[in-house]
Amino acid sequence: MEHLWLGGIHFRDGVYYGVLANTPLHVSGMSQGDTVAFDIESISDWMFIQDGTIVGGRSIQYLLKQIPENRRSDEQRRMLLMFF
Repeated sequence: MEHLWLGGIHFRDGVYYGVLANTPLHVSGMSQGDTVAFDIESISDWMFIQDGTIVGGRSIQYLLKQIPENRRSDEQRRMLLMFF
């Protein structure tokens, strides 16, 4: 199993679509920027920003916290603050 990051989520003709935001490592035939259809039941995490606060995004929050404080970039520090 591989997690794929999607942006530009939209619903058309009864099907959900998103644009790949990363290049899959183990799934062949897909590249960053491709539009792909997906089953809403296969979503394992989601995230959106509301009023400057990140809602959801538990996997990215976890990954950011794994980076030692002294090795985090300013952007990573700012993003972590958006969860609170």
